[in-house]
Formats: sequence, C-alpha cells, structure tokens
Amino acid sequence: TGMQLEVLSEMWDVQFALADYAMNNGGQYPDEIKILGIKDENGAAYLDDTDRLIDPWNRPYRFDRPEAEGALPRVYTLGADAWASDGRSACALLDSLARNRSPGELGDGEGLAG
Repeated sequence: TGMQLEVLSEMWDVQFALADYAMNNGGQYPDEIKILGIKDENGAAYLDDTDRLIDPWNRPYRFDRPEAEGALPRVYTLGADAWASDGRSACALLDSLARNRSPGELGDGEGLAG
C-alpha cells in the first residue's frame, strides 16, 4: 500500500542518516534517534525533515546498531498496535524489505502485506 511504501522510504532515510552520523562520530551512533534532526553550528542536520523520524502511528522509529562492521543499522517500527511477539517489529515484512531491497526494487508495492 502507499503507506507501507512511505514507511519504507522513511526507514531508509533514517537508516542512512544514522550511518552518516556514525561515520562523522567515530563509529558511534546517537543515544536517541531525535538527535538526527538537531541542527549543528552550520545549520545542518543529518535529517532535515524531522517528521521522517516519526512513524505513521506517531512514535519515533527505533533502531539497532549494526552487528558487523560496515553494515547499516536496523531501523524499524512497532507498527499500528505497538506490539510484537518477538519484542521488536510488528512490521517484520517491512523490516526485511528495508534491509534487503532498495526503493527502486519495490515496484508497485509487490510483496507488501496489506
């Protein structure tokens, strides 16, 4: 659906903003995702549109630091019900797509659960 594609797009933006942050901070990730939207002394932020830090259910996206050097962080949302049986993402399909495919590979939402 359109909302699922928007969520994926936001998660990719957050994922790459986190990677940029780590690259500029000795491999360290922020303690809170909202730091990505704070402007530095030059007026630049890692993510200018701070609305993209918040999922459609009005909660900040979550992230896990990468397990391997050179890997990207895992960005996820708990979804509409804020509950997940594995304690992580109720949007497991979105999460796996975000980790394994680029936005251009998604086409018209093929493979996304409704």
